[in-house]
Amino acid sequence: MVMEREVKLRIEDYNSLVRELKRLGAKLKSRREQVDYYLDFQDNRLKNSGSSLRIRQEGGSCYITFKGKLLNDEVKSREELETNVGDCKVVLDILNRLGITNKIIVKKERESYVLNEIIVEVDKVEGLGNFIEIEIVDQIKLQNVKKLVNDLKIDWMPIKVGYADMLSEIMKP
Repeated sequence: MVMEREVKLRIEDYNSLVRELKRLGAKLKSRREQVDYYLDFQDNRLKNSGSSLRIRQEGGSCYITFKGKLLNDEVKSREELETNVGDCKVVLDILNRLGITNKIIVKKERESYVLNEIIVEVDKVEGLGNFIEIEIVDQIKLQNVKKLVNDLKIDWMPIKVGYADMLSEIMKP
């Protein structure tokens, strides 16, 4: 079982944050567009169980990801299983034929920066705004992430839901 632990925070000014990252010595690692398709059965059994199924299209690559139920933690923590697959359209078609359909699409521009072995993802999410995500891995301690967030002058208010959940809340009638 692979555990995903990440800190997600809303940021007000994208350009100011990027300038601050660079001032602290962060280096741009990559810039890319991602389109995420969140899928579920007609009865929403995945969402209702706290899990999610995602197909991510990034450049010419395609990934399928299962995310388990959120755990009780200070940051967003859950089981995550992910693998590269061939053609996104074919995978989506296969899942549709099995009764698993697209429920929401999340489009974002993501820049990845590296600072002292910490990877900071800076996201512009269509319809939601700007965020940073920082993965907490074995060698990166939560206290190091908190210090970085403080150095970036961002309020420590971790968001424990995904972009798809945030968008679906906005889209409710």
